[in-house]
Amino acid sequence: MKAIFFDIDDTLVDKESHTLPQSAIDAIQALAEKGHIIGIATGRARYFAEWVIEQLPVQACVTINGQYVEYQNERIYHNPIPREDVEQAIAYCNEHGFAYGCIGEHDTKLSEKNEAVAEVMRHWLDTYDIDPNFYQTTPIYQLWAFVPENHPANDAFPTDGAIRMVRFHPAAADIVSKTGSKANGLTQFLNHVNLTPEDLIVFGDGLNDIEMFELAKTSIAMGAAHPTVKALATYVTDGVLENGLAKAVKQLGLLD
Repeated sequence: MKAIFFDIDDTLVDKESHTLPQSAIDAIQALAEKGHIIGIATGRARYFAEWVIEQLPVQACVTINGQYVEYQNERIYHNPIPREDVEQAIAYCNEHGFAYGCIGEHDTKLSEKNEAVAEVMRHWLDTYDIDPNFYQTTPIYQLWAFVPENHPANDAFPTDGAIRMVRFHPAAADIVSKTGSKANGLTQFLNHVNLTPEDLIVFGDGLNDIEMFELAKTSIAMGAAHPTVKALATYVTDGVLENGLAKAVKQLGLLD
């Protein structure tokens, strides 16, 4: 038995068309029927991913970049960012004039609506609420900073706290715990079910997948994956809409 975890955006789902290929659904269903544990490892909160999860035989969810972990619909780990570090991230955004978002356990709020926010959020949310003070009333597991990748303020992000920035879009970055990552969430899961990284297979494409590629015995990068992710991968497959996931499952003999 293996634990097989899939990133969502541009791994399971084409980010532009929001398409989850039937070939991927069929391959994952076949893996579950072989007795493997099927999991999601995503930067999304679960409430952003439910439409994907409900189409698959998912048993485990590592969400919010490893800050929140569920197994068989029960929470087994969570790690909110300390309030002072949330405030430090927000102060950085306010100082440089960037919109920000705060991700809680059950909801996400943004500080404002503007063109940069709209361009990024069209990939994930049709509607979203504005509340710049959301962090004052609920634990926050991750933030978004809507800062362009070529902006000089990227070099001014505070490094003296417990947070770091990981880019997920040319116009936005995740702000996460320095000790948090998909790999940390996966480690919490593996410990819970008495498995090891030798039993772990991961599929991904983005910079927030680097740590889990370093953790897992076997890692598969999608065709459009970041070059750093491809360099770490055990195997590089085709893109989402080219049935890359199903091809990798077959090529690696995971159904044999």
